[in-house]
Amino acid sequence: MKRILVVDDNSAILDVLEILLSEEGYKVKCVDDASDFLPVVIDFEPQLIILDIQLGRYDGRALCDNLKGLGNTKDIPVLLMSAKVNIRDMGVYTCTAQEFITKPFDIDDVVRRVSSHINR
Repeated sequence: MKRILVVDDNSAILDVLEILLSEEGYKVKCVDDASDFLPVVIDFEPQLIILDIQLGRYDGRALCDNLKGLGNTKDIPVLLMSAKVNIRDMGVYTCTAQEFITKPFDIDDVVRRVSSHINR
């Protein structure tokens, strides 16, 4: 069973994605606190991560870049999420994520994007 880690500080988003992705046959782990992000990634060994950009005092883009800089996690696809219409609205920042999902998101679009990255 393919594993997906979802990191967001909004419990409603976590609930929706957990139900949606579980129904698609994925094992889903949801985390609402980015302070233990890397240990969870190492322990859970996800094949894909859905990561909110604005996580309180954490920036999801920086977490993504940190993840991509490590040998054992660099190949995990990351889909960033934000309520901002465009990632450029967040300010100048180079990011290594595979895709960007705008909230509110279209459920079918999220499933399609997840499938395109996790089933490669």
